[in-house]
Amino acid sequence: VLLFSTGERPNPLKSAKTKAQFLALLTEACQELCKMIAGDGEGSRKLIEVRIKGARKREDARLIAKSVVDSPLVKTAIHGADPNWGRVAAAAGKETRVSLDPD
Repeated sequence: VLLFSTGERPNPLKSAKTKAQFLALLTEACQELCKMIAGDGEGSRKLIEVRIKGARKREDARLIAKSVVDSPLVKTAIHGADPNWGRVAAAAGKETRVSLDPD
């Protein structure tokens, strides 16, 4: 995705509120495009989204989510439509750079 401004028109984003609204809408549009690209991948039949709540830091949540989506056992469970939360928990706990409290 490529987005640019030529500067040929006046800037309508002079107020902080307008700029924040524009950035929120732009972010939402880019996230949806990203999901569409991933969902349209060759051989892709399913698209999952992992959300980590309660992490101490955003980077911790990112590391745990990446561990879950990269797990071959989680991918197999998703592909087979056989939800196995043990596989998800094991994949989350496998990330050694983050201290994980299973409770």
